[in-house]
Amino acid sequence: MEITLASLIGWLGNITIIVSFMMSGEKKIRQINIIGSSFLLAYDIYLGLWSYMFLSLTVIILNVVHLYKMKKESN
Repeated sequence: MEITLASLIGWLGNITIIVSFMMSGEKKIRQINIIGSSFLLAYDIYLGLWSYMFLSLTVIILNVVHLYKMKKESN
């Protein structure tokens, strides 16, 4: 099995998202999930996986919007 930079980025994205769900605190979960989804988005772009690009980008946008709403409500 050949390990490429692209596959490492994909694995890093998967692991980061899994770790985010093991954390407590919604804000931290969403922040880490954005990082993991960004790694997966890069992987999806590299491989040309359009449906997964859409999914990764949607997850990133939803998390960013929700974090914005959380910040706005706390003020």
